[in-house]
Amino acid sequence: MASSLLNSGPRYDVEDDNGISEVNNFYGVERADEVGNPHTNTSAYPLSKLDPINVNAFADPAAGTFGTMGRNSLRADWGRDLDLSFFRSFRVTETKKFEFRAEAFNATNTPVFAAPDTYLPDGPGYFGVVTSTANTARQLQVALKFYL
Repeated sequence: MASSLLNSGPRYDVEDDNGISEVNNFYGVERADEVGNPHTNTSAYPLSKLDPINVNAFADPAAGTFGTMGRNSLRADWGRDLDLSFFRSFRVTETKKFEFRAEAFNATNTPVFAAPDTYLPDGPGYFGVVTSTANTARQLQVALKFYL
């Protein structure tokens, strides 16, 4: 038996300081200004799975204004996962049997990278960098079950 999971990846946006400047909103989240294309990089280094957005495409909004970036307008790495299982029964007597089970989770051991750091004030080296994966490494398990 095999099952797979494919999805287009979670959406996210780039956030700025929690208080929106000079509008007395201390509890909302302010989105950044989008001043360039977040999907293309102007530096010598191309965008990668660990640096998926152009960090120079965002800026702090002017005082008293809201950011121009659309809500959830960016997507993280797309999800893919393949789980496999194998079951086999062996009769011992008419009423008793053994069942052998082998299961593999994320059988291809493919990493799915999480969304990058989306907090603009974190600055270079942190903002826009992926620091974790959204799935676990390959897991294998084997079992032998006896039915009475």
